[in-house]
Formats: sequence, C-alpha cells, structure tokens
Amino acid sequence: MKEFPSDIPLLKGCTIVIIGSNHQSFHLLEAEIYQLGRVHRFTNHLWAVNFMKKHHPDVIIVRNTSCEITLYRLLQKHLCPLVTPTVLITPKVEKVKGALGWHAGLVDVVSDVVSSKILKQKVVNLLHHKLPPELIAPCSYLDDMTGAFNRAVFDKDIDRAILYHRSSNKPISVMLLNFDYFCQFNAAYGYKKGDDTIRICIQSMQMQIRRPYDALYRYDTNTFALVAPNTNKANGRVLANKLLQSLFSSQIEHKNSPEHYVTASIGGVTLDTAIAVSSADELLMSADNALLSAKIAGKNRVAWL
Repeated sequence: MKEFPSDIPLLKGCTIVIIGSNHQSFHLLEAEIYQLGRVHRFTNHLWAVNFMKKHHPDVIIVRNTSCEITLYRLLQKHLCPLVTPTVLITPKVEKVKGALGWHAGLVDVVSDVVSSKILKQKVVNLLHHKLPPELIAPCSYLDDMTGAFNRAVFDKDIDRAILYHRSSNKPISVMLLNFDYFCQFNAAYGYKKGDDTIRICIQSMQMQIRRPYDALYRYDTNTFALVAPNTNKANGRVLANKLLQSLFSSQIEHKNSPEHYVTASIGGVTLDTAIAVSSADELLMSADNALLSAKIAGKNRVAWL
C-alpha cells in the first residue's frame, strides 16, 4: 500500500477514537496518532459508543483490552452497523483474527509491540484509502429490512461455528425462528404492514440478544436464524423462550391467529460432544426438523432436538 505524508491538510480535520485501558506502554503510540487529527480516547466502550453515535470517527483503534473480540463485537452491535475502519492492537493476533473472521469495519489486527511510526502510517493509509462502497454499504452484510445479518453472512458464520466447535469441543446452539400464520397476516393486512411488523418484531428480539458472540440472521423470507456459541441446550432453550416472550409482549394484532397476536415458533439444536454432524446442511436440517415439530405441536412454542 502506498504511504502518504501525514501533514496533508485533509488529515488535520479527521477524528480518531482510541478505546482501551490507560497504560503507560501505549503513550508513545498515542503520541504519534495525536499528530494526525482530533483524537478522543476512552477507557469505557459505552462512553465511546455514545460519542461515536454523535460524532462519526474516521478511524477506530481498540488497544489491548481484556477481551478485544468481545469489545469489537459490542461496538459492532451498538453502532448497528460498525463500518468505520477499525484496528485492533493485541498480543493475541492470530487468535483474534480467527475468532472475528470477516466483519465489515475491521481492517487490521496488529501486535501490541507494533512501533508507533508503523501504527501512525497504518492510520494515515486508512484515512486516505476509505473502505470500498461494496464493503461499507450495510446491504453487503445486513438485511435491508430488519437490520439482522443477511444469509450470505450466515452461511459463512455457520461454517466457522462448526469449525470452532470441532477445535474447542464447546457447545453451539442454532435456532430457526419462523413467524406463525404469516401468509394469513399478509392477506389480512397487506405486505407493507407485514414487512413493518417483521421489522418491529426482529428489533424487539434483538434487544434480548445481549452476548456479543450471539447473532441473528435473516435465513429466508419469514425465517430467521440465531447462532449462539458456548451455549448448551438448557441455555439455548432459555434464550429461545425469551425471544418468543419478547415477541408476544409486543401485542401486535393478528386477527387470523388463534392467539390474536403475532407469534412465532422456534426449532433449535445444540451441537455438542453427543451430536456429530458432517456439515452445516446437516445441522440446519436438524434445526428445521425441530421447527417443524414446534409447528405441528401447535405453534407459538420452542422445540429442541
């Protein structure tokens, strides 16, 4: 990548956010960054989020926190979506790269022994080479209507989740959620109302997904998938029931439903040492069978394999 001089006037008006603990070893790194533009440093990620919602930074630097992966996912979730070029500084470069995978916004993971001049040049290059439109456009990885991750991201993440399970032996729960009687809802209220209802419901359920690793995806028209790493069967069912409770508490009228409100059914499966699957398709088939069981049993419920 071409190197640019840092004294170009364009850079003087940029905004850079640094998030991480206030540690002496980072003072030299920050000193170089402060030469580039307006730098705002935060030790609390929620303070950083509140700032970035009002003042859109040009670059974010996350520095060697207790859990860089968790912090990055939290930023991504709160900013919905995080599309600002983001650099993580960590002593666990390969581990962090493998856990994060591809997500819009993250452009570099560097060692915590990186020199101040190299870090400065990386930031300069990012300020001059903005992310291409096809990467920073939310439609490239988010569902336009609901804000959930789209099917393309799900296909990549489910494969990554299976690989993670095989290497760690930690359980992963996968759920498929389908709205009940939704063809009848569209027939009664119209497709515009149907789209608005799904959007409201998904946004309500997103509030119940609090762990940064858990993610909700649009699987197809009226079906959504949730992948929850490090989640056993019991905890998976608890989360699924919280989602349905959140949906039902919205009390959205549905005159063609026996419940008189919009409801959904969830089918789940937990990948653990007792269950062996050879592919993502096999895992999803199990979740789909569980969803079918929930529908047959009367809808508005959770079924688990």
